[in-house]
Amino acid sequence: AMLAELEAFAEEHAIDVALCTLDEAAFGAALNARRKRYAQYGTLSHGPLHPPGARDPERYTAEVRRLANLFLDQRVSLFFGAGVSINAGLPSWQQLIDLLAVEVGI
Repeated sequence: AMLAELEAFAEEHAIDVALCTLDEAAFGAALNARRKRYAQYGTLSHGPLHPPGARDPERYTAEVRRLANLFLDQRVSLFFGAGVSINAGLPSWQQLIDLLAVEVGI
């Protein structure tokens, strides 16, 4: 159900969504649900190269391949929002500022 909601939200707002899980069991469940949901579109080892409803599947696939090559060439930097870092146990932005202020004595 969550994947269907994410897909509908992404389509409605013309965005991509990354699903992050906290453990291997949740990741495996999400991956299996994704594979079942998109099986009719053909798959690679991790699923289809373009989502259903992509406006230009060929362009989307070309961009996925371009980004994959950049990643393989170690020319990619990933930026994540606070939700990812906080769930990993790192401090929020305010907590980080407070820790730094204490460290420098202000």
